[in-house]
Amino acid sequence: MKKSMWVLIIAVAIAQPVAAYEFRKDDVEAKFISGAELWAPNFKTMSREKILLADGSSQKSREPIFPFQFHWIKKGAGTILAIRKYTEGKPRTIDDEEYLKTTIWIKNLKVGKVEFANSNDALVFFTQGGSAWPRVSCGGASAAGHVEIKKVTETEVLAAIDSEIKCTYPIPNKVTVVKLKETHTFKKLSVESITPWIGKPGNDLASETHRDPLPGRDSIEK
Repeated sequence: MKKSMWVLIIAVAIAQPVAAYEFRKDDVEAKFISGAELWAPNFKTMSREKILLADGSSQKSREPIFPFQFHWIKKGAGTILAIRKYTEGKPRTIDDEEYLKTTIWIKNLKVGKVEFANSNDALVFFTQGGSAWPRVSCGGASAAGHVEIKKVTETEVLAAIDSEIKCTYPIPNKVTVVKLKETHTFKKLSVESITPWIGKPGNDLASETHRDPLPGRDSIEK
C-alpha cells in the first residue's frame, strides 16, 4: 500500500473518538504460560516516520515494530502472565472494537513480590488501542511497581500487578499515563496453544488486535 494511503487511513483513525477502555469481567482473559519468554525483551517506541512506512513484513521477519508486537511470546526461560482485554463496542457502530494487552515476564515463578526495577527478574509491557487501527495503538514498558504472586498451583496462578506505565502513541506523538492495579487468576496455557490474540505472530496486523480469529488471518506458524 502506498504511503499516502496509510497517511489517510491513520488520519481517519486519529479522528475516531477517544476510547474509554472500560471492560467488563467477560471481556478479560488471564493466562500463565510456563517455559516462555518475550520475543523482544526491550520495548521500543518507533518514530512516526517508521510507523508510516512499515508494512506487514514485520510479521515474517519477527522484528517487532508496532506496540502490540512486543507482546509476542516464545519458548524460553521463565513464566509469562498474559492479560488480554477486548470489547466489541456498540452494536451499530463499525470499527469501534477496543483491546488492551498487558504481558508480564517473571524469571522465577514463586509466591512473593517481584519488582519491575530489576529487568533481570521481571518485565511488564502494555498496549491499548482500537482493534481496527493497530498502527496507532499506544504502548510502553515500566520499571516502576511490582507483581505480587499470591498463589501458585499446577493449573492456576493468583497474582496482583501494581505499576504505572507511560503509554506512547507514535501517531500522534503523545503520552498518556496508565495505572495498572489489578488482581487476576491466571489459567494455565501451553506455549503450543498460544494464538495471535495471546502472543503468536499473526498473518497480518489486525489478527493480533482481535480476540476472535478473523477469516483467513490465522497465525503464520502452523
